[in-house]
Parts: sequence; C-alpha cells; structure tokens
Amino acid sequence: MLLGGSVALVVALGLPAVALALPTGETWGAELAIAGGDDENVALVNGAVRLVDPSTATRRSTGVLMLAPRRPAAATNAVTADLTADLPPGTAVGVDVRGIRSDGTWSDWVAAGDTAAGPPAVLPETTNEVQVRLRLLGGPGLVSPAVLRLWLATSVSRTAPSAAAPSPIPPTTTPPRTTPPAAPTTTPPTASAPPVGSTVVSTMVPIVPTERPGPATSTSATAPASELLWSADVTAQGLGRFKDTPHNIVGGKGEKPTVGVVDASGSPGRKAVRMTMPAGGTRAEVEPNVANLLEGQDRFFRLSVRLAPGFPTDPRTWQAITQWKNDGTGSPPLEIRVEDGAFVLGGGFGHPGGPKTFRLPIGAAPVNRVVDLMVHVRFSRDPAQGVVDVWTGGQQVITAFHPPGGTLYPGGTGSMFSYWKIGIYRDSEIVDPAGLEVSDARVGTSARSVTASRP
Repeated sequence: MLLGGSVALVVALGLPAVALALPTGETWGAELAIAGGDDENVALVNGAVRLVDPSTATRRSTGVLMLAPRRPAAATNAVTADLTADLPPGTAVGVDVRGIRSDGTWSDWVAAGDTAAGPPAVLPETTNEVQVRLRLLGGPGLVSPAVLRLWLATSVSRTAPSAAAPSPIPPTTTPPRTTPPAAPTTTPPTASAPPVGSTVVSTMVPIVPTERPGPATSTSATAPASELLWSADVTAQGLGRFKDTPHNIVGGKGEKPTVGVVDASGSPGRKAVRMTMPAGGTRAEVEPNVANLLEGQDRFFRLSVRLAPGFPTDPRTWQAITQWKNDGTGSPPLEIRVEDGAFVLGGGFGHPGGPKTFRLPIGAAPVNRVVDLMVHVRFSRDPAQGVVDVWTGGQQVITAFHPPGGTLYPGGTGSMFSYWKIGIYRDSEIVDPAGLEVSDARVGTSARSVTASRP
C-alpha cells in the first residue's frame, strides 16, 4: 500500500494463530543503509532515503530499499512498522514485509496496510526471520519522498493472510498535501525511539534528487558509502545499531553480566560499549543489526577492543570476544579467543561432520590498551573456497587461511548461514571477572570501508 502526504505511517503484519503462545515484544530501529545489491535508485542524503533519478514528463521515478533480514529473539507471528517520512504532493512510499517459510524459502512480499482502515497485512506462516523493503515513488517537478525513520516491533495477531504486494509501484491516488511545507532542515533524526504507533510529522520540504555518484577510483581517499554496510557509531547511536537480543546476557553467580554504553577510555568525547562478566557468567554479547552471512560473500570486519584491567588473558579454558556464529546451536566456524596472553583465531569444533578445529595466534592481548583488529572472510562451506585474512594494528598476521571445515557450516535446507556477535562468551568455570570495551565496530565489502578514519 502506498501513502502520500507528510505523515507517519503505522502498519501491522500478523501471522496465523498457531503461534499465539510464543514470546513477544522486540523493538528496533531499522538501519536505513544503502548497501547496493537489490537496492534500486535510492541514496541516503542528509539523513534521509531519497530517489536518485527524478521523474520525467512521461515516466514516474521509482526506487526500492531492501533492509537487512532480521532474526527476532523468538519466532514471531506479527510485525508492526512505524515509518516517518516527508511525502510532497504526488510522491508516495510503500512498505512490504516477507518472512522465511518452514522450508527455508522466502514468502511472497505482503503489502502493509494502514491500521486506520482495513485489516492488517498477514504473512502466510510463523517465521523466525523477516525482511522489510521500502518502495519509493517520485512526483512531478523533480521531487522525491524522504524517508527519515523506521521502527519495527514484533507482536502477535491471528488475522487471515493478506494478498501479496503489488509490483511495480503503482501511482498514488492520495490527494496532495494542502498545507505549505515548513522551512527546510538538514538536522538528522534523533536516535531516541518514538512509541510504536505514534504520529510524527516531518518538517522537510520537497527534495530535488541528487546526481547518481560515479564509481570509486583508485586514488579516492575514502571508500564509497555503499561499501560500508554497517557501523556501530556508538557515540551517536548508543546501542541503537545492535539487535535487541536479551538471550545474549547469560549466567553469573549472584551478580549478572551487563552490557551498556560508557565513556570510551582514553578518547574524550567518544562512547564505547562495555561488557562486564562476573564469576560464573557465560555471555555478555551484542549482535550487530546486519544481514546474515551467506555462501560466496566477501566481508571485512573491524573491531577496536580494550581488555579492562584484570581481564583473564590466560584462562586455561575457552573464552571468546567475537564469533561468526552458525545458525543453530554449537561452537562456531570462526571466532577470536583470548588465551595464553594472546588473541587467537579459532573455530570448527561444532562442525556437523565432526570437529574440524584450528588455532592461529594473532598477536599479544594486552590489558588496558585499545587494539584494532580487522578480519576478512570469504564465506563458504567448501574449505577450498572459504578464506580468512587477519590484521592487527594495521599489520597483516594471517594470510589466505582456509579453515579445514570451511567458513560456514553445512546445515538444513535454506538455513545455512552465520551471523556476527561481539562480546565475552566463555566457560562458566572461569572465576575471574572480566571487562571488555568496544569503541569501534564495522562491516564492509572492502578494507578501506572499515579502516577509514572515524568521524
């Protein structure tokens, strides 16, 4: 469904009644990042998603932004979307959702309905993973809709399935806005979340689409924005760019592990994510809000970490600070551990065909000092194709390593993927408390996209 006018759009997506007993209630702000791939004719300009190529006298300009798939903390049977956008006369934005079916394939796209009129849109079955797309329609006079913010939440519903979303985007029939636009603003939206279902009206005026950026050259000092897929940006966003996954805080004998935002040590004016682990604790982790990691993908990961004073760097048992976790249970294909006073690349113990472990030292793991780690992974179940490279402090220390079990595990139909987790994950027998500070984390398709200077 497409809506015009300067409005906040609220839509609900329900699933069959079979899942009514499932846990509910996860809310997150969608990362409106332009990552290429399936995105079409959209750009992020002054904090808003807009069309790149304008409409002409004979053609309405359209664009599509595909958001990264999301795995909620529990299976869900409904999703609510709260969209804030400026829609000049003749423009519109559509919101669609789909879910992973039980056979591992995506369902058809379902057009989100307006909660003020008609039943909610409904997916065909309960799902453990959802994906949202935005469809933008330009108006006459070179104007574009401007999508500012999108909040999503899981809930429950037992409404009958809805019809699939239309494609391509049809022209809007919504009457144009009758009130004049307010003065222009270039202030990006704040990171605080409006309550789902609230009404927020933007103050942006019609936007003339920007020119399509040209290809990057070898002399470019910085990477194109499309190469940087995700950045924690803790100073501005806090934990807003991580998934809400309370199951990643586990254990502790009396005292519980914690995850929070603090002033970054030794970096005035900057923030960091701090994980604390008491004796007997198991997990204090966060999960970046990025798409699952799939066969054939090349990704670069940047992580700036500081082990707090007293961190047990020689625990005599397993202790990870980041892992590229396989779908399902068991030890991951790839992880970085702290042991024997060093950062160590390891993994493979949980391979479905039996342990295929490895251990490669990365470098010393000092306490109370920031260490920059960069990891390049080509994800593949084939050990001949799966590759890992590692840098620390700007120096490459592991080159073209092929893990014996691959960089992905083989699994069930349509569900073979990994995802990135950051934080302390360790044996509950470790009695020493630990603290880990993460001041920077990024994911990109090139080394330069994750190593460029921070803003």
